[in-house]
Amino acid sequence: MPATRDAILHIPAEGGVEAELLRDLLGSVNAAYSGYLAFERLVSDGPSARLSRRYLWRDWPFLGPDWPNDTDNFLVSPSERLIVARVELASPGFWEFLGLLNPLEVTRKYLEDRHRRRQDREYREDAERRRLGLENDLLELDVVRRQLEIGREFGLSEDEIAPILNRLVQRPLDQLGALQDRGLIDGSRAEIRMLPGPDSEPPSEAPQ
Repeated sequence: MPATRDAILHIPAEGGVEAELLRDLLGSVNAAYSGYLAFERLVSDGPSARLSRRYLWRDWPFLGPDWPNDTDNFLVSPSERLIVARVELASPGFWEFLGLLNPLEVTRKYLEDRHRRRQDREYREDAERRRLGLENDLLELDVVRRQLEIGREFGLSEDEIAPILNRLVQRPLDQLGALQDRGLIDGSRAEIRMLPGPDSEPPSEAPQ
């Protein structure tokens, strides 16, 4: 049974943005979220995912133009899909996205790192080389490293894993990062806020 949504990604933002850019922002956040979940399924869901992997690899090569953009229709269940939970288009404003913790944390950490390192000339010049293989910043995230280790245990080689990671995770994150560079969002102050579990006690009422 799919996991239920358990976290919110809070991203500070500014209002007064062109509608077209807001469309791009929502599409990029959703693509990064769904892409990471698809990546998890393809490399680490165990024997039950092997048939799906073979089917997808046969019909949609990962580096080819025919790989479907709507990965959530294939590998992300309706109960897992990203939800815009709350938005304030003011100055300052914010976006809040409800979903599963791992893909939200990958997005938060990527935006934070991009903000911190975008002034580093050597880092920018080296970005393309890192994207060509598994030498990229995503490997600094524990959750990504664990998925890669599991994928190798199931017999996936680096040559198979790298294009999956780059196509489904790195590319949509780069598109989102470009929008951050334009000032639509401030990933340096993004936060993960966990939802209370089903067994959590309700908050006590404030004294009158």
